[in-house]
Amino acid sequence: MLPTPASNNPSVSSPVQYYVTVDPLLQASLPSGIRISLCTVEGNSWPTDLILDLGKANWLEWSQELKFLAMQSGLTPWLEGTLACPDSSLFPDAHYIWTCNDDCLRAFILLHISAADSYMDGVRPCITAHDLFVALCTAHEIDDQSRRTYTQISFLMKALEIRLTHDKPIQDTLAEVQSYWRRITAKGEIKDDLILIVILLHSMSDHFTHLQQAIQNMMHLPNFNSEMVVKRILDEDALIRRRREFGLPANPSSVTVTIPSQSAFASLSINTRPRGPKAICANCKRENHVADFCISPGGKMAGCSVDEARAAYRNASPKLRINDLPGPTTRTHR
Repeated sequence: MLPTPASNNPSVSSPVQYYVTVDPLLQASLPSGIRISLCTVEGNSWPTDLILDLGKANWLEWSQELKFLAMQSGLTPWLEGTLACPDSSLFPDAHYIWTCNDDCLRAFILLHISAADSYMDGVRPCITAHDLFVALCTAHEIDDQSRRTYTQISFLMKALEIRLTHDKPIQDTLAEVQSYWRRITAKGEIKDDLILIVILLHSMSDHFTHLQQAIQNMMHLPNFNSEMVVKRILDEDALIRRRREFGLPANPSSVTVTIPSQSAFASLSINTRPRGPKAICANCKRENHVADFCISPGGKMAGCSVDEARAAYRNASPKLRINDLPGPTTRTHR
């Protein structure tokens, strides 16, 4: 099976996103008589925002793009697992080429999945591209009730973002909307509670994306419902009110930060003066931890368990401990 090299002439326009480089000297025959060549996937046209993420429910788009890439690079047998690895003792050259091609595809997959996906059960132990693809497929296509609800919400959120424009053929946009509709209804009846959840999530799209992401991460919990969403929103409201009580901005991401004046601190009794607000994570915007120990997507310990994060926190340098972080000021007021 010989992949066809792409043209190296930069003046030739090609619709192919990636180019396959084949070294004619690195070829070998399998027991079946099939000849394989060492090939590498090159290029930078893979969509920059297409990262497989359980929180985005984008398995369909991601897997389709990967299959196209494997087809055009001649690596489909490695992705589908239809070409067994040759015996290294009987066919050392073929074994070497097969392994290099498999490593190339497996590395590409790992570079285009989220940190949370890479830490899922069954993903990390995979040693071949096919095993990795199957493990990711299994994790993303589980069809239990919580997964169905999660998928319906994610698809509805995406569908609500679609707009008719003059820059894209209307029939293409219509087909995209119908595609989401079919995928949503295929998961079963849309419940009234789910409609409320979608409305609440959609209201967070502009200024509370961190809260939206936190709630999306809760969708896998048993018996997930709108009451849990409302409680999480009220918790966020309480956090905002507490920030304001300390003279901090309601939105910690805002550029201008108001620091309480000395007179404000002087009015407080020494015995009742608070040490300052608790640390707020720069990643998920929640209290009691910092980004170095955050297990939410984007944090330095994304994908790890709470116990692992606590253990890392306990082993950290004392100067990094949350309780030792300074408050709004470290000066002594007399």
